[in-house]
Amino acid sequence: MSSHQDRNYSGTSEGIDEQHEPLALEAVPSLINSTSLNDAQKEAILIKCGHHTLLRFYDQAMASLAGLLPLKSGDLNETNYRPLVSESEVPPALDAPLPLYPPYTGYFQSSQDAKTYRKRIRVAPKANAPDVERVKRSGRQYWVPRIYEAMIDITAVMDRDTSIHRRRFTASADFDPTDLEAAAHHVFDAALAVHERGFNRPQIYHKKVVRGKLMDVSEKSLEKRLARICLCLKHVKATVDDAVRGGVTLALLCDNPEARGFTKWSNNVGNKKRGERLRLAKEAAKKVAAKKVAAKKAATKKAKQQAEQQRVVHDDEKEDEDEEDEDEDEDDDDDVSGDDEEDVDEEDDDDEEDENEDEV
Repeated sequence: MSSHQDRNYSGTSEGIDEQHEPLALEAVPSLINSTSLNDAQKEAILIKCGHHTLLRFYDQAMASLAGLLPLKSGDLNETNYRPLVSESEVPPALDAPLPLYPPYTGYFQSSQDAKTYRKRIRVAPKANAPDVERVKRSGRQYWVPRIYEAMIDITAVMDRDTSIHRRRFTASADFDPTDLEAAAHHVFDAALAVHERGFNRPQIYHKKVVRGKLMDVSEKSLEKRLARICLCLKHVKATVDDAVRGGVTLALLCDNPEARGFTKWSNNVGNKKRGERLRLAKEAAKKVAAKKVAAKKAATKKAKQQAEQQRVVHDDEKEDEDEEDEDEDEDDDDDVSGDDEEDVDEEDDDDEEDENEDEV
């Protein structure tokens, strides 16, 4: 921090004495931040503080921003804590819509309370599978490698060619293989949890299918569930993304592989159609742009041709005018020559008359 001599303040050298300075350090900031005083009044208060007190204000403010002020024991707690840095927000408009949800209530007193609530069971486990204990006890070393192999299998991928989930396995090996192996273990545990624990994610994400081809066909067999999950991972690489991400997406995949696989396949079809529409729209836009360019070029060419024609016509007209001017000049020369001849004839006549008079 620079020395006091290097700082420039508007305060005077004389100000608040040392006896009243602690009081000023507490009272003045409140006055400066008050909305009932104008700028001139606040400036007058700062001037009265004096140079030394202003320096104390500066040091105190900088120390607060840097978190350097020593805190007394018990001064800061979860009730009176306020951040030292805040972002300014634009206040909402008077006619802004109100939230549909109630204000924060502070229902949970600790992180553990909130976590326990989040992990509560929303959908009961599918407990009618008789093979759960057998698979749980002996099947991990069989199913986890099979799950991993289904993830990396690219022999029957149904994702569209431009899908990022497909390219991560067919174009370049973007995933860390160890991450995929760890995810395979997670898939096994999540499939087991469907029959032992149930669905413990927000109810809004879960949809129970009661009829049709999207029904959960493995409700009574954990082995069949794992096999259907492997089939889904093999054909639809977007479900591998579900497995690696974990959380709700993995829970949905393991809860009903049929519905999750169909959802991903349907998304692929929709994305493909949307991509095709975008491609056709771009091609149409290019054709329109090309037509505009061609029309502009044609108009420019036509304008040049018209300008050239006008120039030729103008040159022809100018040549005609020049020829007419030359003809007029020749006519004028002929008239002048005729006048000269008449003058000569008149002079000859005058000479003849003079001679006749002389003879007389």
